[in-house]
Amino acid sequence: MVKNLRKEIFTLAIPTTIENLLQTAVGFVDGLIIAKIGLTAVTAVGLVNSLMAVYQAIFLAIGIAASSLVSRYIGAKKINHAQEIVKLIINLAIVIGIIIGLFTIIFNRSILTLIGASNQVLNSASAFLFWVGGLSVFWSILTVLGAILRSTGDTKTPMLVSIYVNLFNIVLDIYFIFILKMGIAGSGIGTTIARLIGCLLLFHALQKTDLAFKIKIKTKYSDFKAVYSLTLPAMGERLMMRGGDVFVNFLVIQMGNIIFAANTILETISSFTYMPLFGLATATATLIGQAKGAGNTIKIKKIYSLSNRYAIYSMITANLLLLLFCKPIVLLFSLEPDIYNNIIKAVIIMLISSPVVALTVNQTATLQALGDTKTPFIATTVGMWFVRILLTYFLGLKLELAIIGLWLAQGIDNLWRSILLNYYLKKKFFVNKL
Repeated sequence: MVKNLRKEIFTLAIPTTIENLLQTAVGFVDGLIIAKIGLTAVTAVGLVNSLMAVYQAIFLAIGIAASSLVSRYIGAKKINHAQEIVKLIINLAIVIGIIIGLFTIIFNRSILTLIGASNQVLNSASAFLFWVGGLSVFWSILTVLGAILRSTGDTKTPMLVSIYVNLFNIVLDIYFIFILKMGIAGSGIGTTIARLIGCLLLFHALQKTDLAFKIKIKTKYSDFKAVYSLTLPAMGERLMMRGGDVFVNFLVIQMGNIIFAANTILETISSFTYMPLFGLATATATLIGQAKGAGNTIKIKKIYSLSNRYAIYSMITANLLLLLFCKPIVLLFSLEPDIYNNIIKAVIIMLISSPVVALTVNQTATLQALGDTKTPFIATTVGMWFVRILLTYFLGLKLELAIIGLWLAQGIDNLWRSILLNYYLKKKFFVNKL
């Protein structure tokens, strides 16, 4: 059984990891391109991306509901119920994406000022935010369609679409920034067009499956209630996390431009280390959701145990590689010695905290697949706002440990959440309660 489960996990995880790597590669290439514009542009994009992480949190929450419910109905062989959820989820993604986009366009500069944008970077950040945030409906749809397809066990199609989207993104960014001389706004336009193309490709792929979107399918109140009960806590969890990140960024700005630029660059390059972990988490959620629908308790426990082990291995390996190749990678972004000296300190802390980070991500995916989105919400809220933010302020600013204090706070936060999530998993699900 273990051998078959291992094959199932990696069959789903590898394409998802490749997809995540490709998506992150776009951010990496964008970072390199924007770094050529100047340090002001890097800071502007860093600010906007911290806000975009909040938007993404909302879209991912809808995707979590889709993955949990669709995979569960597929496991129970209730395709009609899965089709109803697909229609409801896609409509929800469109409505929320439009609302967020309009809010961004109307309050563009006010939002940026609120999160700490200085006059020096406000114009650049505003132009970038207008495109990537104002037209975020395409990002919302793209996220949800990918989640739906992956919940069926098809992780290859989203991966292939990511290849096309990434290629379009890079080509369009270069065209708008350097050929049309549109600066940072060109990057936003290129990213938005690429997302639109991805939406069309994924929707076309969905229409070829048993879960094809059909207007005539009626949405039941029970479906809406199920989506609502999963989406709100998941959205709250992501918002608490990303909203906290925005607040942490505000604290980092107080540490000086060098620290903020170093942390922005580190977040860009370190995002690659999370890709295998997120791939495994997606595989875990899909398989556990299907096993729950089929009522296979033993399989759920086996999947969780194996995926935890692989998650820890992947995170340690990825951070070791980052430590070994840190200097040449950082030099692609900046030749400033202080930037590298700060980043390498943080990378060492990241390596030490790798196991708890891996467990936190996998435990969260497991709970959400089992239909519990409230516990991750509680763990993240307390961890972010009463552990990470307070420790970042105390260690980073008061004790003047700067980037060391920032990443120590993050490690301690993940340790707290891992302990709490493990406790609830054992208490609510793994003591003959599945």
